[in-house]
Amino acid sequence: MFYLCINISSFFSPNILLSLKSSLTYIRFYLFILVIFFLITSNQKTLFYLKNSLLIVFLVLFFDSTFQIINGKNLIGYELLRPNNVSRVSSFFGDELIMGSFVVRFLPILLGLILLIENNFIKKNVYFFSILVIASYIILISGERLAFIYLSIIYIIFFFLLSFRKLIKISFLIILLSSAILVLNFYPNIRIIETTKKQITNFVNIDNKLVTIKKIHYISDQHRAHFDTAYKIFVDKPIFGMGIKSFRLVCNYPKYKSNIKKIVSVYGNKTEYISCSTHPHNTYIQLLSETGLVPSILIFIIFLASIYKIFKIILYSNVYQGNMKNKRDFQILILTTIIINFFPLLPSGNFYNNWLSIVYSIPIGIYLGTMKDLKV
Repeated sequence: MFYLCINISSFFSPNILLSLKSSLTYIRFYLFILVIFFLITSNQKTLFYLKNSLLIVFLVLFFDSTFQIINGKNLIGYELLRPNNVSRVSSFFGDELIMGSFVVRFLPILLGLILLIENNFIKKNVYFFSILVIASYIILISGERLAFIYLSIIYIIFFFLLSFRKLIKISFLIILLSSAILVLNFYPNIRIIETTKKQITNFVNIDNKLVTIKKIHYISDQHRAHFDTAYKIFVDKPIFGMGIKSFRLVCNYPKYKSNIKKIVSVYGNKTEYISCSTHPHNTYIQLLSETGLVPSILIFIIFLASIYKIFKIILYSNVYQGNMKNKRDFQILILTTIIINFFPLLPSGNFYNNWLSIVYSIPIGIYLGTMKDLKV
């Protein structure tokens, strides 16, 4: 149904060929999910290989990002980025500031695989908590506030839903806070702190004078303008939207242009319209404006179904005894990944972006591939 709807919506696009190119080829992600499902169900070592691969990736990112902070360049020469005079660590991602997003979206999968596969109690706990600390460090130095929010969700899941003893959780919390203080001591100008501080205080310093630049909003002016424009597009084309990749084409149309302006001078005497971007920076708002109601509802159903499934697992927690608790926690963590990917209340990347679509597909494939063995 989703695939059919996004292809129908392409015929309403101002550039039909551009939209069809993306909608027709989107079937590759359905095939990707089927491949993951087949590999898991036909080869018991698939999850073992995936766990080891993710372990290697996380460790490499940890060492490379640390090297980049210390030396100003990573191991292959990518320089530490400094947009707006705030340091940003990107490691092997170069100009793409997505290291934190990448790590936080794969973190629950890796943690779940460790719990599911490792049988030795000590080894399992060492792996689990070491990776959790390493991932937290990577996300913190990446400066991605959205990734940090998602990490907070993972910690909430860990402290309240996973089957670790309270003493272990409290001990880990102490170690985590100590590590965070240590990192911030050596890296005080981290973007998560600096940018958030500017938005909360709502002032900038010019010639030693504090100048108010704008009202405080939950989201930035740019995002509000994109949302406003996308909403106008949706109201105009609610059933099928304007077609994939159409937002960038119609966002400057007079009837869709947002009235929200960006102050480009701190003295407030120069502004510009900021309606346009490649996408509206929210999954559901993008789906509503580009592909209409049905695809948006289908994705939201996946989000709600994941939450429902977690509540069901918690309700039947007494069924899981001994090693079955690890399977319970694995299932919760995989579902957490899906919830993070389709969380509706925060900004997001382009839903049809290739790497994000891959990230969306992997936990769905894993869940479907393990659902039979872990069925409640």
